[in-house]
Amino acid sequence: MNQSSSVPFDIPVFNARAPWFGGDLQTLRNFFMVEIRGAYENPTTSERLHLPLDDGTGDQLLGDLTIVPESLKPLVVLIHGLTGCSGSSYVLRSSQILEKSGYSSLSINLRGAGPGLKYATDCYHAGRTGDLVQALESFQKLRPDLCEAGICLIGYSLGGNMLLRFLGEIAGQGNRIAGIGVHAGVTVCAPLDLMATSKQFQSTRNIFYHRWLLGRLKQDILGLPLSEADKDKIRKARSVYEFDDIFLAPRFGFGTAPQYYEATSAGHALNAIRVPTLLLHARNDPWVPAESYDACDFTGNPDLSVFVARSGGHVGFHQRHPQNHPWHDVVIQNFLSQAVPEEKWKTDF
Repeated sequence: MNQSSSVPFDIPVFNARAPWFGGDLQTLRNFFMVEIRGAYENPTTSERLHLPLDDGTGDQLLGDLTIVPESLKPLVVLIHGLTGCSGSSYVLRSSQILEKSGYSSLSINLRGAGPGLKYATDCYHAGRTGDLVQALESFQKLRPDLCEAGICLIGYSLGGNMLLRFLGEIAGQGNRIAGIGVHAGVTVCAPLDLMATSKQFQSTRNIFYHRWLLGRLKQDILGLPLSEADKDKIRKARSVYEFDDIFLAPRFGFGTAPQYYEATSAGHALNAIRVPTLLLHARNDPWVPAESYDACDFTGNPDLSVFVARSGGHVGFHQRHPQNHPWHDVVIQNFLSQAVPEEKWKTDF
């Protein structure tokens, strides 16, 4: 394995679970096991919350809250990736494992994602951290009791990009948002360089992935109450890059796709982060190039810990384990117990 910077605890070796060998099968297992077979279900204690956004649109984010009764541990907030939602397999699995470890969790659907589509007039993008801020503010008003011990956040893929930017932004606010103390962050396969990720995703070897993701992206966005002109742009997009270039970037004032990627890439926020943050990635991720991790100098920020495993695919990490827990979930539990021990979350804020 390649360890990009020091990690403050022992990381277990990742051994792929048969027959899911290689980056592609690791990536595809989520689809085969969940989208087709429905392997995971929502935790029985899950409660659906409506989190209003205070931006004049009337939009709401939906969150799935899983409560561990009488737990005094920090709440863990989960942020899905592109075309994902709170019902994505990797989110559900993490929520279930965290629940068994005594952590309550809030799985947020970003604007217009999943079940939140009918409560939105607009969509999320890689840098729309204001939605996360407003969702946490709304949650604090609804359940202040669950915010007393502070929060930790986990972001997957594009949600990880958003999380890193969010952590960099709140550093100047004492790592607090809406009166909630933020203890730590974890990302799984976050694209630190969106332009590099876009180029890799459009490579010939990813043609089937690209076709599938573009179809999902169009399906999601076309469900919003957009103008016919915007819908026509979306239908005509022949790639995710074109979708970003002709629709997403100009819609949010970025101009072009390259300008959008440059403005919202998480790599620019890394030096500003001031809470313990763990970045996990796989060398054979077919979507997000590991070279973008190699290109970053993480040594200048002692709050960052980075680990790039030799294998695992994109948000896969399906391993041989007595409980069949994905490797990244095991590492996350270890990190939270080390980075946010009981004496820390009781006194930090």
